[in-house]
Amino acid sequence: MKSKYIVLIAAFSANFLLAWSDETIDRLKDDLNSASVELKLDVALQLSEEYTRTSPDSSLLYAEMAFDLSKGATNELAAGKSYNALAKAHLFKKDYDEAMYYVNLAVEEFEEKNSPLDRADALINKGIIYRETTKYDESVFVLTEAQHIFQSKNYIPGILKSNNILGSTYWRISNYSEALKCYQVALELARTIDKSDDINSILNNMATCYKSLGDYDSALKYYLEALQINVDAKNDTELGNSYNYLGNIYLTMNNYSAALDA
Repeated sequence: MKSKYIVLIAAFSANFLLAWSDETIDRLKDDLNSASVELKLDVALQLSEEYTRTSPDSSLLYAEMAFDLSKGATNELAAGKSYNALAKAHLFKKDYDEAMYYVNLAVEEFEEKNSPLDRADALINKGIIYRETTKYDESVFVLTEAQHIFQSKNYIPGILKSNNILGSTYWRISNYSEALKCYQVALELARTIDKSDDINSILNNMATCYKSLGDYDSALKYYLEALQINVDAKNDTELGNSYNYLGNIYLTMNNYSAALDA
């Protein structure tokens, strides 16, 4: 296992961090070479998080590294954070039984250590696992619990995240009115803290809800707003997605010339 970690660290230093700022790269390289277990643990957790969508296998390996490092860490939350990272990595690998096993350990660990915000973050992952296994009632219940914890602590990033994910769960079960309520809260918060990536995601989610409701004018409005954000940010990947969404909504509206131009 240690040899795999060494290979991954080398690859991480040479390639993956090219997407991050030079300052961040230098800091994380120093952290990896540091004698501090806590710093290495933090880097492993960051890498596990960053790799979740692009390389779930790498995400899992870094989560396993974090778990090994947590055994020698003085931070009492280290084990819980490692369990949560393992849960998320297994979630994105679609190993839902393993994901649920580790997320339950994380929830219990954070409850025992009296860390409500970390517990709420683990509950978010648990809610997504329920959603992806079509246990929608359980998903809504757990995500709502996480939402309430974040609200009670007035933790804006958590309130934003929980509402966006809860909205997506309501969308899955065609409860579009509740989905839009959640998305609206998330959108207002994302605009308050100026998170363009979140704003883009939420606008597209809202547009899709309106499209599902047959309100194509509202759907078009939000798709166009998302497009402008991506134009301003010069985000080529999301620009491609925006033009695809616009082409589809114009086709739905029988506006074929606009669909061809999108």
